[in-house]
Amino acid sequence: KDFEKIRLSYKSPLGYYRQILVGAHPYATDNFDLGYDARLFDYNEEDMYWLQGNNWLVIQGVPDFEKDRVLPLGVVLKEEGEFTIQIDSLENFAELPNVYINDKLNDSVHNLTKRAFTATSEAGYIHDRFEIIFYYEEELPVDPGGGDGDVVDAIELNVRHGHNVREIQILNPDQLPLTDLHLFDVNGNLITTYRNVSHEKEVRLPVRSYSSGVYIIKLYGENIVISKKIIISN
Repeated sequence: KDFEKIRLSYKSPLGYYRQILVGAHPYATDNFDLGYDARLFDYNEEDMYWLQGNNWLVIQGVPDFEKDRVLPLGVVLKEEGEFTIQIDSLENFAELPNVYINDKLNDSVHNLTKRAFTATSEAGYIHDRFEIIFYYEEELPVDPGGGDGDVVDAIELNVRHGHNVREIQILNPDQLPLTDLHLFDVNGNLITTYRNVSHEKEVRLPVRSYSSGVYIIKLYGENIVISKKIIISN
């Protein structure tokens, strides 16, 4: 059986073009596998590649494209400018997948399945900004009661992961009174709980080194429960 493949392409500010491939195969691992992974050898002045530890790859094999899969991307630019990353083809999928690019610098997620991604960057090697993910919710709804809390409209509250400092950062400009925070994986398993969360305008909570991926946060206040999505990147 032909395995699932994703071909991405990159067009640099100077017009360089690079196509890279990732395929899901049950015999592939997260490490370098002969026959499934291929290193980048023909470097361009401006380029893109998969980052697998210290390996720069043009072809990468992974075990699956499950919703907790995170694939770091490396980009190099000779000069500051605009570049484009897009999907060239999705092969052998029974259903069209959603493939997202997470821009950690701008704290934004873009659906590559729907349209190409365009960004700008300073010159240099960009190895800690972009990654491909396969699960993202634009905005999780507030839990509709059922004993857990009431629906609350127009809450201005943001949650993000500070990957450089290993923190969950809560931005609460209206100082909504919060009590507890629960961190779940995407399968609904409770990972950890923080008690007596401060309701200051900015709260920073230390977080352990969990696997990179999408996680769900539930914030509890008086008669409310707010659900948010975060991406933890290591």
